[in-house]
Amino acid sequence: PPETTLPHTQHLPPKPFSATMAEAPTNRLYVGNIPWSTTVDELRGIFAQSGNITLVDIPTGRQGRSRGYGIVEYASPNEAAGAIQTLDGHALGDRNITVREDKAPTKSAPAKSSGGGGGGGGGG
Repeated sequence: PPETTLPHTQHLPPKPFSATMAEAPTNRLYVGNIPWSTTVDELRGIFAQSGNITLVDIPTGRQGRSRGYGIVEYASPNEAAGAIQTLDGHALGDRNITVREDKAPTKSAPAKSSGGGGGGGGGG
């Protein structure tokens, strides 16, 4: 009977693709607890010893000040894994940095918060 083919076709796509994304090794790292004064060049200098860097970013808040973390992307997941082992807990300025895989989706800023606020005004 044709119904016997159904069970094994159902388990092919378990969950969309977020499941496979999480399991795949990543070449993108989150670097936390960095001093606000840290520059992209400083971060690149520290992380370059672990491999070929393709991106270094230090997001800034509304006032243009560092948000206290950075993103470093390597050419390969192996290089990223090496950087985690070598640099997690590394002293940078007066702090010890946190280095781990970046779990965030590729879109950096929170997409939902566009617009907002405004309002106020008026009054008499």
